[in-house]
Amino acid sequence: MSESLPLFPLRAVLFPDGLLPLRIFEPRYIGLVRDCMRDAHGFGITPIRNGGEAGEPAEPHAVGTCAEIVDFDQGRDGLLHILVKGSYRFRLLNHQARRDGLLIGDIERIVEDSTVPPADDYAQLRTVLEKVLEIESASTGQTSAVPSSASHTIYRLLERLPFSLTNKLDILAATRVDRQIELCHLALAQLMQQRSV
Repeated sequence: MSESLPLFPLRAVLFPDGLLPLRIFEPRYIGLVRDCMRDAHGFGITPIRNGGEAGEPAEPHAVGTCAEIVDFDQGRDGLLHILVKGSYRFRLLNHQARRDGLLIGDIERIVEDSTVPPADDYAQLRTVLEKVLEIESASTGQTSAVPSSASHTIYRLLERLPFSLTNKLDILAATRVDRQIELCHLALAQLMQQRSV
C-alpha cells in the first residue's frame, strides 16, 4: 500500500535509527519542518541522483528513509538546526514538485525482514563494528553499544566506514537480512582491496 511523504533530497544517506543533523534555510524546508512538527509526522530523506541540495528540485534515488525530528534550535548562524532520526525504509514509486519546489513522493514501506541471519556471517560483521566502535571511543571518549539486530549492526557500519553510495543504497533497499549481510561482506572486501592498493 502506497502513501504520500514530503521529501528532502540530500547528498547523504539516513539509515533506520541513525541520527543526522540538518541546517534548514530554504523556505520550502522551513515550511516542511513546521508542518512536520505541527502534525507530528516525518519526511523522507532520499539521496540525490541528479542536482543539488539547494535551488531547483533535485532528482532523488528510488530508496530512502523516513526521518523523525527529535530536536531543534536556532543556531548562532541564525539558521534552524534540527536533528532527525531514521525510522522506516521506503521505495519511492514516483514524485512531483509543488509550486514552492518541495518534492512530494508516493512511497511504499520496505517491510523489515524477520528471518534469522546466518550466525557466522553476522558474527564477523558484529566483530568489525565492535572494533570500529572501540577506535571511535578511544578518540571521542563516547561509547556506543553494538545493536542486537543484524540490520542495525550493518547500518551502523555503513554510517562509519567509507562505503560507496551504490553499496549503501543496495543494502538500504535489500528486503532480506541475509542479502544485507552478503552485500555488506562484499562492500567490506571492496573497501579492503581499495585500501591495499
